[in-house]
Amino acid sequence: MHKGIITEMKTGEGKTLVAVAPVYLNALEGKGVHVVTVNDYLASRDSDWM
Repeated sequence: MHKGIITEMKTGEGKTLVAVAPVYLNALEGKGVHVVTVNDYLASRDSDWM
């Protein structure tokens, strides 16, 4: 994901946990980051966790 490759994961496979590393690496390099979800509850919960 850090190198721009799209990844697909199933429900319960740890997308939030896996997304932390590439988001962090992109931020270190000064690159923009977009984290997208269609679920408001999960967006709120996971942004607090991150």
